Amino acid sequence: MKYIKSLFRLTSIKFKLLLALVVITCIPTLILGYIGYLKYTEILKDKFLKSQEVNIIQISSIIEYYTQNIYNFTQEVLYDNSIYNFYKALIDRNDDSELFDYIFKKDFEGYLNSLLLSRNDINLIAFNFSVNNSLYYVSRENEKLESLDVCTIYQKAKITAGKPIIYVKPINKFYSDVYIGRIVYDRNTLDEIGLLIIKMNLNKMYDSITTLKIKNYDAIAFAYRDKLIYVNFSNSTNLTGLEDLIVKQHKFELSSKFKNNYYFVKSDVPISGWTCYMFFSKKFLLNEINLVSKTLFILFIITVFLSLLLINYIYLDITSPINQLIKYMKKVENGEIQIKIESNRKDEFGYLISSFNRMTEKINHLINQVYKARLIAKDAQIKALQAQINPHFLFNTLDVINWKAKFLGAEEISEMITALATLLEYSINREDSTLVSLQRELEYIDSYIFLVCKRNNHLRNLNFIKDIKGNDLLNYKIPFMTLQPIIENCIKHAFDSSIKDPTILIEIQEYNNNLIIKVKDNGKGIEPEKLAHINNKLNKIPDFSEKDSCGIGLLNVHRRLRLLFGNQYRLLLNSTVGSGTEIILTIPASK
Repeated sequence: MKYIKSLFRLTSIKFKLLLALVVITCIPTLILGYIGYLKYTEILKDKFLKSQEVNIIQISSIIEYYTQNIYNFTQEVLYDNSIYNFYKALIDRNDDSELFDYIFKKDFEGYLNSLLLSRNDINLIAFNFSVNNSLYYVSRENEKLESLDVCTIYQKAKITAGKPIIYVKPINKFYSDVYIGRIVYDRNTLDEIGLLIIKMNLNKMYDSITTLKIKNYDAIAFAYRDKLIYVNFSNSTNLTGLEDLIVKQHKFELSSKFKNNYYFVKSDVPISGWTCYMFFSKKFLLNEINLVSKTLFILFIITVFLSLLLINYIYLDITSPINQLIKYMKKVENGEIQIKIESNRKDEFGYLISSFNRMTEKINHLINQVYKARLIAKDAQIKALQAQINPHFLFNTLDVINWKAKFLGAEEISEMITALATLLEYSINREDSTLVSLQRELEYIDSYIFLVCKRNNHLRNLNFIKDIKGNDLLNYKIPFMTLQPIIENCIKHAFDSSIKDPTILIEIQEYNNNLIIKVKDNGKGIEPEKLAHINNKLNKIPDFSEKDSCGIGLLNVHRRLRLLFGNQYRLLLNSTVGSGTEIILTIPASK
């Protein structure tokens, strides 16, 4: 139980909501639906089969009617004197010529043909005279009557002593010819005259059955003892299963495959000994069930879908403020303190968001207090140093030294003194300005690089390139002493004696009302671990108690930009070992 509880606590809220839906809604619905489906199927099956039993009884009645009608027809033939007259002519004949046989055959077959044409339920009528064992028959569509069949029919009819018998001759798996045979006796002497044979027209009988307009069946079959008489398949029937039909021991035995796919009803025809079968595919039987099942299933799917939408909405309503809080917490973790979550929620999450906003506001206030206090202290120290220096005395002294150097022909010394004077004048910042023009900052950088190159032999060939995309950009304002720490960082860390052609490139352009300054060098680059360490410090909340001096110049520039202009203005650092370093500054474009 403890394991289940611990596992449950590890799952997401969304999974818990889905689990509740499955347990409370889906599982009971599926169980009740399945039980109802089984009950409804059984009830509908019984109802359907009972209704089809009525149809099969009607079919049996039609077969009984046709069979009885043909039996009656054979009885009428017995009462017809024509048979006896032809029989008498054969007995009394004195002429053995072929002409007599021809005329007799013609007349008798004409008589048989008149009987055939008077009935549409028979396909063949024949008579075999006992006196000379001569067979005469007429048929529709030139059907033949085999002598073997005549012998078989005679043997069966002999047993019944004048009553009609049925003889079934299989033609193929699903069709047989059906003959009705009857021995005719002399009415006076009871001598055997011959054998009357009639072949039934099963198609005509089935045409009468089709008038019942029975629907949704797969096959109607008639069987006589161990033989299949006639099978009519529905046009939509798949014969794969029904071809497993066999007749054995007076009943249909179905293979397991057949039983799984079909139902059947049957009815016996007492007068003829036939059995009628009607087969139904379960797919027809269960059409109504499937329709109801599909409807219920669609309703179930719609219900589940709507439930999922509701759960998803509830899930998003719960997780959205949580994810929002996590997102803003990460921003605070990365040093973005001046943030506020906009929310109009009045629930528990609204209270959390309000508490978070108050917390960040308090943190930002405390940081600004500490940071600004440190800046004020440093500015006070700088101003104290500046106050100790008499600018006029300093510049006049340097000017005298410069002229003496020129007088003595020491041009290099003169240039160095001029550059130093420029550095001192800019550094003192007598106007006490927070922002200076880009042009003044670049002039300071030129003098600084000039002195550094004079001081370091491996930097004497340093290339300093300025790519300013627009002359008007020189009038834009940037924070005082922004570029000097970056250039100093390049000179100090990027180049050594192994760099043959040291180069520093400054690209300046305006983009989306921002001044983009890129400082690139072709130096050694920064190791990935050290680069990650510096970037981590750039993204952290300022910690003034930290003693780590790694990248302190870059950190000061980065923090000044964010303090002056906001968190969206910052310093970005990219570097590849062996290829150099790129520093990107983003500053609001202003004059």
